[in-house]
Amino acid sequence: MRSDADFDVIGGAFEADVYGSSKGVVRLHVLRADLVTAVPRFARGVLRILDAGGGSGRLALQLAQWGNDVVLAEPAREMLDQAQAAARATELHERMTFVQAPIQSLGEHLAGRFDVITCHAVLE
Repeated sequence: MRSDADFDVIGGAFEADVYGSSKGVVRLHVLRADLVTAVPRFARGVLRILDAGGGSGRLALQLAQWGNDVVLAEPAREMLDQAQAAARATELHERMTFVQAPIQSLGEHLAGRFDVITCHAVLE
């Protein structure tokens, strides 16, 4: 099984390049709007969601802010730490669970079912 450890090295640069610009702000806004349009229940706070490869938690935090229970799985420790810090700072940590694991081994780390699985910006 191939590991995704390269994000341990490039995670900070990825975060800055993808979300640290006006392009990133627009990208996230469009993603949120599309999610709510496609699945209105996202914004009602009734879902159990897995954010696979959730990085620093940009999407997961929004999903938790809407009242959903979110499991963020991320292999890179630095990015997972950023997500946890952001969740604590926004008081969303009670709605979120954090798992350090690559997508390839999530079955070994997670139990139960999810209403929705998101996997955004993983295959770039």
